[in-house]
Amino acid sequence: MPTKRPFCSLVRLAMLGVLLCASLSVVFLPTTSLATEVAVFKPVAMEIQVARTLFNDAAYGQADWMMSRKYDGVRALWDGKTLRTKQGKQIFPPADFLKDFPDFALDGELWLGTARFDEVNQMVLSSLQPTSFFNPSWSNAYYKVFEVPQASGGLQKRMERLTNYLQRFSVSKIQPVEQYPVSQYRQLQEFYQQIIDLGGEGIIVRDASQAFQTGRLHTTIKIKPRSEAECVVRGYLAGKGRLANSVGALECVLLNRQKARLFPQLNLQQSTLIRLGSGLSDQQRQQPPQIGAVVTFQYNGHTKYGLPRFAVFLRERYSAEQAQQLGITWR
Repeated sequence: MPTKRPFCSLVRLAMLGVLLCASLSVVFLPTTSLATEVAVFKPVAMEIQVARTLFNDAAYGQADWMMSRKYDGVRALWDGKTLRTKQGKQIFPPADFLKDFPDFALDGELWLGTARFDEVNQMVLSSLQPTSFFNPSWSNAYYKVFEVPQASGGLQKRMERLTNYLQRFSVSKIQPVEQYPVSQYRQLQEFYQQIIDLGGEGIIVRDASQAFQTGRLHTTIKIKPRSEAECVVRGYLAGKGRLANSVGALECVLLNRQKARLFPQLNLQQSTLIRLGSGLSDQQRQQPPQIGAVVTFQYNGHTKYGLPRFAVFLRERYSAEQAQQLGITWR
């Protein structure tokens, strides 16, 4: 099997490949912003089959689990005066949207409805600068709040501060996320399936006994379905910041043999290019899969254009040499 080349050599090869296929029709997935994130809590991903460990693994002790729907919106933080993305960028909604918002911090999701992530994402992107022409989607948007960061006590106690406030003031755009106690895996399974059947993204399970914390928490679990597909590596994007001098993302072409089944909205007569940045280890960024290799990625549903949503690199399926022997190519 050929030895993997260092990244600098791979970039030169990738540039040559791009010149040779300038006529390739491509569609790009958006890359993740490299802006510095503000301090928020981040859930640990877990598959539903593994979630039974929450109830029988001693590592979780006497956790007081609460479960809620995971809304497919855009994370937003209210600091008592302004609304911001988790990257710290200020969001400028219409004044009516923020009417009677409290003077204490909140954490939640801007949400338009089930399977409308692309719309709410565009709404937020169009509102990162002051404007007098607001995206009309704001009139149908809600702020689904799941945390009151500066309040004391466990999760339910913290959320009481918001519910008490909403009893005194009529705030039409704030909706607290309902939390349900769960003590058995079967309860969790049933609730998860209900949400998926409704078209929801998944569920969140949190230890309600814990005080508010930031960072990646093993007591905050994200459970949602994942699908897998394959693509052929066609090139590389250079990394930025911490990832300078290494691969920032793989440029890959979706396999036509899978497009009709997994991505029926896409044109089979055109090659479709996606970028895989998330999921790569530091070692893989230094020695990535070779051009021509087939890699497996995970994704969660589709964008409104039919592309894989939230695509994450999973593993190399076939080396470039093996793919060539099997007749798999991006050309």
